[in-house]
Amino acid sequence: MAEYKKQVLTFPDLPTAIQGDGRQLISLLRKYLKSVNEQVNVANGFTADDVDASTKGDFPMPRNFTLTFDRLGGVLNWDAVDDADLAYYEVRTNADVGNSYGLLEKTVATSSLAIPTTASGKIYLFAISKHGKVSNGRTITYNKRRPSAPSDISLTKNNEGTLITFLEIPSNCIGANLYIDGQKYQTVDNVFLYPNSDIKELYIAYYDQFGEGERAYLSCFVPNVTGFWVEKNGANLYFYWDALSIYNIKYVVKVGQTQEWEQGTEIFRSKVNKYRYIRPNEGNYYFMIKAVDDHGNYSTDASWYYLSSDPEINKNIILDYNQYKLGYSGIKTNMYYNAAMEGLRLEKESFNGEYLMKVSLPQKIRARNWIDCKINAVTEQTLRVCDMTFTVDSYEASHILVCGILGDLDGVELKKQIARYTGKTMDVFNAIIDGTSKPTGGTLLAEKNTSYAPVRWNNGALITDVGQLEYSCNIPKTFSIGFWFKKTAPLTDCIIAELRGNAPNQMDYIAVKDMTFIVDSYEAKHLGADGIWRDITLYIGYDKRLDSFYVRDTVNERILYLQLDTADRDWLFFGLSQSADKRLFFIREFDLDITKYVKAFIPPCTSFDRIFFNPKE
Repeated sequence: MAEYKKQVLTFPDLPTAIQGDGRQLISLLRKYLKSVNEQVNVANGFTADDVDASTKGDFPMPRNFTLTFDRLGGVLNWDAVDDADLAYYEVRTNADVGNSYGLLEKTVATSSLAIPTTASGKIYLFAISKHGKVSNGRTITYNKRRPSAPSDISLTKNNEGTLITFLEIPSNCIGANLYIDGQKYQTVDNVFLYPNSDIKELYIAYYDQFGEGERAYLSCFVPNVTGFWVEKNGANLYFYWDALSIYNIKYVVKVGQTQEWEQGTEIFRSKVNKYRYIRPNEGNYYFMIKAVDDHGNYSTDASWYYLSSDPEINKNIILDYNQYKLGYSGIKTNMYYNAAMEGLRLEKESFNGEYLMKVSLPQKIRARNWIDCKINAVTEQTLRVCDMTFTVDSYEASHILVCGILGDLDGVELKKQIARYTGKTMDVFNAIIDGTSKPTGGTLLAEKNTSYAPVRWNNGALITDVGQLEYSCNIPKTFSIGFWFKKTAPLTDCIIAELRGNAPNQMDYIAVKDMTFIVDSYEAKHLGADGIWRDITLYIGYDKRLDSFYVRDTVNERILYLQLDTADRDWLFFGLSQSADKRLFFIREFDLDITKYVKAFIPPCTSFDRIFFNPKE
């Protein structure tokens, strides 16, 4: 081996930006460090020609020799030899100390990044003194397993292309290779944005310093549906098409005035290749179908069928309510009438809306009821990143579209419901508030500074800090109560509703000599210092410190808390049920369609004869 000569070292000219996975940068740094080690050996007056391999064992041997594979490749570590005569260490693929063949690195450090290019083999470590003495070798036998194929592959299409995600890169691998339609891409993360929504096939493989592992394959090509036709029989439409031999494939059917898929309205989805749908409309329509797989890949082109439906001569229309002609004058929740669009639109930053219309039949009639409408999806084009008050993993983030135009309706769901009014139930207490506070099953006792404003269905009581409603009623020990609550501003500590009842079968006053109970008894807890029995009270309120709604009473120590994310302007339905041994408290949030509840084994505290909204103690 030639002797190392003194030379002036200069720090390598590193790139200003890391290209790819950074392997070029790592290579330059490794080469520089190797040169530094060589010059340290020269400074110590030692060259490879001075090594006497026959003296193995005459110098202390390094301890704790280990090999660890990581995201940068691999690293060797060992404990330093505690000897002043130490010159350097040799890392080798064989035991021929001092020979250039098999030498991986000479270093004065106690670690090395010099790993063999093969996935299995042996690595030797020797310590060499300034006088050419050599230690016995430490040996590592390794066999790095080839990386397994990635799993949990998912494709998400958006306006920027296709977001490809898969199981995170193992700690002993550098990155992953993606082959998209024959083109290779590299990433050091398990998330990759492909700037195109059209992908036919995908291969993914992890790679380490030894090469590429097993590949995972995903076919993204979904053929067009064939054999699609529609048959009309009265109000029934029968759909048929040829099945595709793709696992868990689904079929999406739309209807429209043209063959444009994006402008159609989805009417159903099916896992099988036939479907019956009730559509008593007359007129001419295009019915379109596409297949979609588990990864959101659709057929390239929609197959369509044109159906012409003649008017039914014997059709007897009893009542026809056209909300379009009336400007949608019904009850709107999270919605408003948009005159320019001549239809209903969701309120800004709302994700659910409701429109209610009242139908009054002149007499009892047995007939088919039908709701017909059409929807368009319009993405939000004015929302900026700085306007977003939600986190990236929130409900809002998963349901919002950014920088779009008139788009597909895949993210829109429309539910049509018809309800029949059967009359009022025999509730113990029913406060019907629609511009009035007059209840049924009770009496209005007090009304202070109360006005009325639209809530969900009708006008509800608008209660401020100075407002109060008090009713007399008869609520038994076991009961259920529910009411709608509209937030118009962030909540502070408050009591929303309060039920009060007197302790039964007790005199208003009691003398000390007549007290037969102990200090920690039920009676003692509800007896004032003046000897007057106090009301037993049940509260429904909000605790700002805990950011939770709660239910508590003055008898039981157990408090039921519910933490629910709500907007500053929101609709909440409160429900409270008390059985013989359980108490259930639940809240339904309207906008995000979330329901949470909590229950516990809590016995009834008493019956109640008064109910307050926004009470003042």
